Amino acid sequence: MPKALPLVIGGLALLTAVFMVARGISPNAMPFTPDAKFSDAVTSHWPNALFLQRSVREDGTLPLWRNQIMSGQPFAANPLNKVWYPPQWLVIVLPVTLSLNLLIWMTLIMAGTGAWLWARQTGFEKIPAAGVALAYVLAPRLSAAIGAGHLDVLYAVSWQAWLYWAVWRLIHQPEQRRRNSLLLAIFAALIFLSDVRLAIYIYLFALAYAIYLITRLPEKNWRHMFGWAVVAGGLAILLTAVQWLPLLDITPDLSRNRIGEDEAGISSIETGEFLSLIIANHEANPEKMLYVGVGIFLVALIALMMRPRPMAFWVVVIIIAAWWGMGQNSLLWTSAVRLFPSLLWFRVPARAWLIVALILPYIAGWGLQWLGEISPEVLKKRAIRLAAVGTLGFSVVCWVSSLFALAEALPTEALIGLIALPLSVGLILLGAWRLIPMRIFQITFLLLMLVDVLWVGRSMVEWRNRREWLDEYRPLAEMLKADGVERVYSPSYSLPQQAAAYWHIPQFDGIDPFQLESYVQEAERITGVKAKGYSVTIPAFDLPDDADEDDLATINQNAVLDVQGLANWRVTHVVAAFEIQADGLEQIGKVGDVYVYRNTRIAPDIRITWHGPNRVSITPPNSNIHAFADTADWKKSSDREYEYTPKSQYIGMAVSGVGLIGLIGLAFIGRKTSHV
Repeated sequence: MPKALPLVIGGLALLTAVFMVARGISPNAMPFTPDAKFSDAVTSHWPNALFLQRSVREDGTLPLWRNQIMSGQPFAANPLNKVWYPPQWLVIVLPVTLSLNLLIWMTLIMAGTGAWLWARQTGFEKIPAAGVALAYVLAPRLSAAIGAGHLDVLYAVSWQAWLYWAVWRLIHQPEQRRRNSLLLAIFAALIFLSDVRLAIYIYLFALAYAIYLITRLPEKNWRHMFGWAVVAGGLAILLTAVQWLPLLDITPDLSRNRIGEDEAGISSIETGEFLSLIIANHEANPEKMLYVGVGIFLVALIALMMRPRPMAFWVVVIIIAAWWGMGQNSLLWTSAVRLFPSLLWFRVPARAWLIVALILPYIAGWGLQWLGEISPEVLKKRAIRLAAVGTLGFSVVCWVSSLFALAEALPTEALIGLIALPLSVGLILLGAWRLIPMRIFQITFLLLMLVDVLWVGRSMVEWRNRREWLDEYRPLAEMLKADGVERVYSPSYSLPQQAAAYWHIPQFDGIDPFQLESYVQEAERITGVKAKGYSVTIPAFDLPDDADEDDLATINQNAVLDVQGLANWRVTHVVAAFEIQADGLEQIGKVGDVYVYRNTRIAPDIRITWHGPNRVSITPPNSNIHAFADTADWKKSSDREYEYTPKSQYIGMAVSGVGLIGLIGLAFIGRKTSHV
């Protein structure tokens, strides 16, 4: 273990902890984007973790099915639920909110540690390597992911530097290829289990990086290396079978098959938004936060100008990632998805920029290191001086013009942040011309970079106490529970998903990209709300482009409900932010602005009892009653009982068990061999 590693881990832990505390983290708080009404961390990840915890603790079983949302859906097969992501199991022993926040913190530490190890392994000195780690772990794009609640994205990118580190070691350390192939398999599996969608980007870059490294080897005898790479890939496939096998099995039944270019290309980067590499947009869509720090961007440009040939590979990767991230605004993405429609499943092409969020700090680290290697004789050359002065002049002109042109358009915090541009350029010139010692320059540059990215990052995330996202719904939940609620429907999202999950209130509606197509069609018929295309919500909330989040409450107020259809699905109550006139719905009260209705068409003699998450009984048997959204994996175990038994899930578990045994076996054999 490198001697400086404990210091690096400690520094990352302290710095990220201070940042999170400054943004309001507490044992009862969850992250949001400032001014945003919703967060995926609260809407999806918190209820998912809560359900996993309760299933294991209270029911003593692994949850394969969840009856909580959308009248039930496969749980373990859904990658968003993180059942098979090992760090998620922390929730079994800790409170849900605490475990997720602790996981965010640990993930950031792992991301920075991996970046530092990768940088050091590839030839960086300690200070430039520390710059890579700090710039990556505090990248505004990662802060934006936390604020938006995209925790699965955060988990995946935290392992990407580790994967590249393992790729480098596999190629350059022939004496340790067995060990490095095992590391490669582990990191590849963790990335897939954390986010299936982002894994494709990381894997493709890792493959390109491996090819790039191989072409630079003095000897091209790579057959043995290829063999161990195949072993790593095979192990990763086996280890992740527990996720991809049931997912592959259920894919034909999902509504995601109706996804079109408009839905898949959401949040595509526009050409003009690349200006935010210089001027940070503090109000950017989290998916389109491109800023990495103006100092990082400038030093990366210096690295490209100083040694263009070694940097050519990285430039190509950045161009391709940026081009793909433009989505519907680029010929690359549109051509690819039309040629291979299955690529539409990987929504939000702008997430390709998460690769660049690591690569730009990595390139900047080289620039920071190479600046210290320039000899005084080279610095005296007139061309370099003219280029430096020209760069400074251009930057000052950009800064001044931005102040005048954008003073009214940019918020005050963004205008203050603009000062990082001339300060970074001036500091770079002082260091390059040796007007200050190189070590002082490097340390000062890192401090300036930290202030810059933290200033932007603070506008991307804040933590809010559960009083704001859970406790305020207690009166509504308690009214429903007191009136014997079995399943509830809200056309206005008046009972948020996290509140329904906490108070054990199953929902006919829900928010999740993983939906059964047959149920979506049934829900559209009953609710009277038909999605224009693919929707992650039931019912769909097809808002116009100029609408805001508050319009969600009334967008579906004219939909005509099939009350008897709701009764057949045991929807005993309807809650809405508007009055509903429908035969069979009786208003029983009002909580704040929310109207509460009882469904009078519910058959009173039917009893549905869940025996854990995977088994249910209906008394007496009734073919008109839907206790769950049906799939082929529900089996009738008796006249009254049904059990969810997905064969593909069991096979996947067995295959992954074989992979785990193989991983341990190879590790043990390698250890025994090394002792011999």
